[in-house]
Amino acid sequence: MNQKEFAKEFESQINDFCQMIYNNKPNQLGNLKRSFSFDYQNDVIISSMEQLDKFNHIINDITYYVDFKGRFSSEYIEEEVIRLLHKLLDDSTRASVYLQELYTNLYDKSDHEWFIITQLNNIELKKTTPFKLIDSTMKIMFQEDFLEESTAIKHKRQDQSVTNLLNMFLLPDSLDNWILKPCIYTNVKAGDKFKARDFAIDNFNTSINLLRLYFPNYKITIEGYISLSDNPINNSQNIISYDKTEGFRNLSPLKILPRFLKLDIELYKELEKLGIHNLSDNSEISKRIKECLYWYGLALDTSFLSAKLLNYVTILEHILKIKDEKTELSQRIADRCALFLETDFKKRKDVCEKIKDIYDLRSNIVHSGDIFDKNPMDKKPKKKIEDLRSNLELVNRAAEYARSVLLKLIKENNRFNGDFNAFIYELDDMKYKYTDPKV
Repeated sequence: MNQKEFAKEFESQINDFCQMIYNNKPNQLGNLKRSFSFDYQNDVIISSMEQLDKFNHIINDITYYVDFKGRFSSEYIEEEVIRLLHKLLDDSTRASVYLQELYTNLYDKSDHEWFIITQLNNIELKKTTPFKLIDSTMKIMFQEDFLEESTAIKHKRQDQSVTNLLNMFLLPDSLDNWILKPCIYTNVKAGDKFKARDFAIDNFNTSINLLRLYFPNYKITIEGYISLSDNPINNSQNIISYDKTEGFRNLSPLKILPRFLKLDIELYKELEKLGIHNLSDNSEISKRIKECLYWYGLALDTSFLSAKLLNYVTILEHILKIKDEKTELSQRIADRCALFLETDFKKRKDVCEKIKDIYDLRSNIVHSGDIFDKNPMDKKPKKKIEDLRSNLELVNRAAEYARSVLLKLIKENNRFNGDFNAFIYELDDMKYKYTDPKV
């Protein structure tokens, strides 16, 4: 694909969304998302759940656009899209131009190389040599190690001495806080520092879990993070990241700034209208939804596409399958998901076909461990690109279906009085109604 195809694919969505929010007032009650601070006259204000859902859909589609290889965080894409929307609210005629500029910017950044390092807890490295574990390296760090990294990129920043680069690298931390400390570091390709951090933490956890496979009673962790499966929770800023491609440009030690949801009474009332208060009971539907929220969190927090897809399929099975059902699962899940989410026959058919494709991809992951290529050596480059595009779309679709089913069932929980079997039976009755020629 190229920038013109990208602009063509998203121009309609962007223009429609701009039209939706054009008349929203900056200080009106019910704002669901405040604007980032940019140097434009207008504020991007989202004032309804419908607008928020459309906005999130745009962010999700761009984040997983195939040419960007899944190397951007949704936070970064959100910031760039809001920047784009600000410009369009000033001049609505240049959507295609701005989208092409966005594509070029994202495409160029998607191959940036990052070096990420943090300290280790509950481990003592006995030797000074590096311990290479899969995609990460554990090592006792010396001043020479940091000088080596700084010297390696000096040619990209001729205006800086090695000493200045070292200070930039460690700022605001002290070199003494890193010397003779057990550390873990990795190199990743990512388009922004948030995604680089996510990739790095996945690499760190994979290496640590490799050790824990052999020594399960030792709880090795990375500094400032509590690792719950692949779901790291940040407790500090003691992690250093720099963009090796740009040679430190616009770079400081990675600061994970908190992203606050402004939960006010207006937003809470909107959520209550959508049924969240019904989840406080102990009904079967509520129990299943709460269990699915755990898997949903795991899917959001990992950057491994295979793990995302497996968690999304787990959600669909848990929320659309009766406990004792063990046969024809993909067909049952496809039918019920389509009937629950759509009313149009063609859209239902599309959902069914996509879910069957999702199950095929899931089977490929389970049996071969590879989300992209079943036989990579047998495929030509063009075929590999087609597979990549298709599989990225399926992961995106799985996320969309899992989220949509949960949102709708939360809203309709009260209608079923929390009775999960009643929910499933209603969907099955709808199927039989449409297949029975007498009806």
